[in-house]
Amino acid sequence: MVNAFLNAPLDHVVFVEFPQGISGGKARTHCLKLLRALYGLKQAPCLWQRNFAATLQSMGLQQSSNELCLFQNQYLILFFFVDDVVTLYRPEHEAFHQSFWSELSRHYAARDMGQISWFLGMRVIWDYPSKAVHLCQDSYIEKVANRFHLAINHPCQNITPLPAKQLHKYSGGNYNQTKQFIHLYQQKVGSALYTALITRPDAAFAAVRLSCFMNEPTIDHMGAVDRLIRYLYTTRFLAVRYSPVNVNSDPKSHEAAIFTAASDAAFADNPDRKSSEGFLFKLYGGPIDWSAKKQRTVRTSTTEAELLALSEAAKQLIWWHRFFHDICFQGASTTIDCDNRQTVRAMIHDEAIQTRLRHVDIRNHWLRQEHQGGRIHINWTPTADMPADGLTKALNSDNHGRFIQQLGLTDIQHLIG
Repeated sequence: MVNAFLNAPLDHVVFVEFPQGISGGKARTHCLKLLRALYGLKQAPCLWQRNFAATLQSMGLQQSSNELCLFQNQYLILFFFVDDVVTLYRPEHEAFHQSFWSELSRHYAARDMGQISWFLGMRVIWDYPSKAVHLCQDSYIEKVANRFHLAINHPCQNITPLPAKQLHKYSGGNYNQTKQFIHLYQQKVGSALYTALITRPDAAFAAVRLSCFMNEPTIDHMGAVDRLIRYLYTTRFLAVRYSPVNVNSDPKSHEAAIFTAASDAAFADNPDRKSSEGFLFKLYGGPIDWSAKKQRTVRTSTTEAELLALSEAAKQLIWWHRFFHDICFQGASTTIDCDNRQTVRAMIHDEAIQTRLRHVDIRNHWLRQEHQGGRIHINWTPTADMPADGLTKALNSDNHGRFIQQLGLTDIQHLIG
């Protein structure tokens, strides 16, 4: 779309001053009445979304109830982010797609860019021989590393996102770092967080942990975030890979191979004794949703921490099933992997809740209710096979390499070249 926000009329009267560079005459005594949702207005994104949604619905597309920027009909799926619009369709529906795009172009000034190769700074690579698609942020990572002068010309062997030693908040009395130092640290962490949230779950725990020191970073924290950016630069060609899976004829095995979910927690690993938790959802071999964060409350046992993490993963699993239902995607598994046996037993046996875990709060009882109702299934998996393990702790080089394999990240430098 060209100038997306300007297509939306305002829903109330807004007056603005004359633009910079215009002075004298009426500019001193008059103002301008705004007719369109100008970029910079706080209501502009909402007005554009409503306007574009109304147009798409008038063209026969239905809006997803779980994702307001996704629309579909029997021929195509459309989603957009501000002015970037992507349509997905089967080859046999090419004629309908062309007709749809022609009609859309009559409503808005738009350019058809052909097959998608970039989206929101992500490189999209289609590997037709293996029927796979890759998402990579190598270009963005290079810009970040060059901006902060952290692009290294020699490869770092066995580098990990975080150092082995524990990072602590500053507690040495008067804090003496400059505002420029703090701002630089915040810029670096923010740049790394964007990558960790979009395509690099292997860096998620490190980015989230470093964001805990935004207000009073120290030299150690600055060194750690520099290490993280160097790690991202060294591994910038790692990409999320989605591809068909080959499984046997067992329907349950087929579902498990297509869509998987895992939850994990690290008990009392923070200086304030709060636990870290994480979950990971994968579709066709690649991660589609993940989280790495510190729990808001202190838990008194590993099982409690695991139960809280599992309940958060279960809520997200329910959302994904609603979303899959919207787009008519069938066969997604309802099983969440967990590596704590006591937590799995607590979902199955009454006595586990009524004795040692009697004080566990309502949301964890809700999780047990969902499990007993057959809406969610909990499966024990060994810690060595737990793909969410790296979202809750810093790993050594060997375990981190296994974590990357479990995530389904693949080096695609040969495809880019």
